[in-house]
Amino acid sequence: MALRNQVQLICYPNRMGRNLRDLIGILDVHLKDAIGGVHILPFYPSNADAGFSPLTHKEVDPIFGDWSDIEYIASRYDLCVDLILNHISDQSQEFQDFIEKGRDSAYADLFIDVDKLEPIRHDDLAKIHIRKEREPFREVRFADGTKGRVWCTFTEHQIDLNYDADVTRTLMGDYIAFLAAKGVKLFRLDAFGYTTKRIGTSCFLVEPDVYRNLDWFNSVARMHNAELLPEVHDHCSYQYAIGRRDMRPYGFALPPLMLYTMLDNNSTYLKHWLRMAPRNMVTVLDTHDGICIPDVEGVLPDDKINGLIDIVDAHSGDPILRRSAVNAHSVGAIYQLTCTFYEALLCNDDAYIAARAIQLFAPGIPQVYYVGLLAGRNDYELMESTAEAREINRHYYSLEEVDEAVRTPVVLRLLKLMRFRNSHPAFSGRFELHSSSDSSVSMGWRHAEHYCHLFVDLNFKTTRITFTDAGTESTMQC
Repeated sequence: MALRNQVQLICYPNRMGRNLRDLIGILDVHLKDAIGGVHILPFYPSNADAGFSPLTHKEVDPIFGDWSDIEYIASRYDLCVDLILNHISDQSQEFQDFIEKGRDSAYADLFIDVDKLEPIRHDDLAKIHIRKEREPFREVRFADGTKGRVWCTFTEHQIDLNYDADVTRTLMGDYIAFLAAKGVKLFRLDAFGYTTKRIGTSCFLVEPDVYRNLDWFNSVARMHNAELLPEVHDHCSYQYAIGRRDMRPYGFALPPLMLYTMLDNNSTYLKHWLRMAPRNMVTVLDTHDGICIPDVEGVLPDDKINGLIDIVDAHSGDPILRRSAVNAHSVGAIYQLTCTFYEALLCNDDAYIAARAIQLFAPGIPQVYYVGLLAGRNDYELMESTAEAREINRHYYSLEEVDEAVRTPVVLRLLKLMRFRNSHPAFSGRFELHSSSDSSVSMGWRHAEHYCHLFVDLNFKTTRITFTDAGTESTMQC
């Protein structure tokens, strides 16, 4: 069954309330008409990276709930979950068996034996795209006292998987079948770009290997009536390539583009992107990661990007830098800005609603991150207590905080917009970008006799929707 053409919520299993049961109450009481889908970030047993170091994909961490909670949500909303395909926890059954039995383990080929690769020279290390402050290898000591090295792109607890081995595809195919049977309709492919390990390259998004991997995943998902949402932060051309391969690309260029548009009162580059953006994309303004910069390179001029970084950085936590395996501390460019989207727009309610209205009218399926849904502010205390910059945008909301937030004027305005996006029949038709000045945005949708039109004045941050309603024309000020 196809995904609903409705807004989806991105949330953790335990940051809107304490667990999945609390989340269900919030969905059913506050959001049941405002969303048609839910992307629940990893709820599997995990030992690192806020859930992204899974021991398995076939269990729900008991601290969050159980499969009955997941199946309940899937019965009422389109369910999206993360398939963490680049790596597995070092506490997983498979890796522990490998430590115990070494090369005699049935899972030995699941992992990348660094010492069996061709020699890795200094120049090779300089090319490797990494995500931590050291080279992407980890020494392991086997039960018999011998040592080896495995690849781990992220933390030392997240052991990369070997996609040259049949055992890896067997494991992932089993996970997809299991989760689809639980009601999953959309798999977010976490960090898929790191699955291509070829010495002498960046080992990130290596073509054509990466598309062979994606095509395999897509064929398995389609067998189980599910779709894929590959996650990658890089030049937007990769999103276009994904969209042409019968998968849903992310509209990751939109967050920095939207910030520039709102802060500079200039829609020129946003409209250039809207003309060419994939029509089957999933749009976001915020996620559990920061506001990523590589996605907008080539869409916004460099001087505009640098100006945007300066403005947002003044209201955010420490930025996350790009790294290489030779210069692990930094290669001098910003990868992510750590900030809530509401804070990045200087907590201007009208600008925030205008940005969300444009997102909801853009082509594709919109996703709204839970902190963004509640117009959340930067959580400096959480960031400092965890020493993780991205935690600034990952606040733990109590049920009382959620109840209070959904009654604030800005959130009530956003929920009204989301309900309109979910219910108006024009969104089943075709997207239209209308002519407008550089200081405004004019766009709409048309389906048979139904239409809706959005006009945003960037100078005054006013948002107006004109739409058909039972055969007559109506206007809504947002």
